[in-house]
Amino acid sequence: MVVKVGIMGYGTIGKRVADAVMRMDDMELVGVIKQTPDYEGEVAIGKGIKLYTYEDRVSKFEKAGIKVAGTVNDLIKNVDVIIDATPDGVGAENRAKIYEPAGLRAIFQGGEEAEVAEVSFNALANYDVPLARGLLG
Repeated sequence: MVVKVGIMGYGTIGKRVADAVMRMDDMELVGVIKQTPDYEGEVAIGKGIKLYTYEDRVSKFEKAGIKVAGTVNDLIKNVDVIIDATPDGVGAENRAKIYEPAGLRAIFQGGEEAEVAEVSFNALANYDVPLARGLLG
C-alpha cells in the first residue's frame, strides 16, 4: 500500500520532509501547500512537486507566473495524511479548521506544542504508545 502524503508548508522543515517522502517506496508526495509565490515554490516545481495554495491566493501565484495544481481543498481530498510543517500556532488552527472537518490524519512536524496532537512521538522512546492507540500501521 502506498500512503498518499500532502505537506502543509514548504519552508525550512517542509522542504526536508518533502525530500524524505519522495525517497520512500511506500509513500507518494501528492503535493505541498504554500501561502506565498516565491522562489521556494519555483524550486518545488523544478523537483516535480505539485503546488497548492489557499483559494484566495491563487491569483497571486498566477500573477507571479507560478502555476498551482489547485487549492488546499483539492489536495486534502487526495491524500491519506497531511504533514503540517507550519509555525507555532498555525498547525493548531489547521487541525481545527481543515484536518478534523475533513477526517484527515495529521502529523505535526513544525513548531507546535505537544498538546496539538494525540501523541508526541519519538520512535526511540515511545513507539508502544501510538501503536497501542492504532495510530501506526
